[in-house]
Amino acid sequence: MNRAQKIAWFNLTVMVAGVVLVMVMATIKVIEFAIVILLVIGGLVGISPVLFWKKGKFNFDERDERISERGILMASVITCSYFTVMCLMPLVTVGLKGSVPVNELIGIPIGAFICFVTSKSVITLLAYGRDIKNVQM
Repeated sequence: MNRAQKIAWFNLTVMVAGVVLVMVMATIKVIEFAIVILLVIGGLVGISPVLFWKKGKFNFDERDERISERGILMASVITCSYFTVMCLMPLVTVGLKGSVPVNELIGIPIGAFICFVTSKSVITLLAYGRDIKNVQM
């Protein structure tokens, strides 16, 4: 397992565990603790490349770079689609005359971050999992 796969598995594990914890905290009405958990998730995902850095070793080759670029591109498309749907959702649910509380709107960028990191991790793992000897990326 190379560095990119380890980072993807780590990010996926952090996201799943974090989302489950936030759902539990939101259910029992401890929103302040849920916000702290979201900040910790963002920090762990942000430092994950540093956690898996091996000093003195070659960490990335051309194939890894192509897989990473493809993962970022596909995750961006998925996240933009999510963001568009979620921004239009209040219009559909409450209509033109309704109002949406600000504390509910903060879920849109948080959900976009979760969507991006999760989709990039899954795409990276799928790209390494399939045989790409004869497939051009």
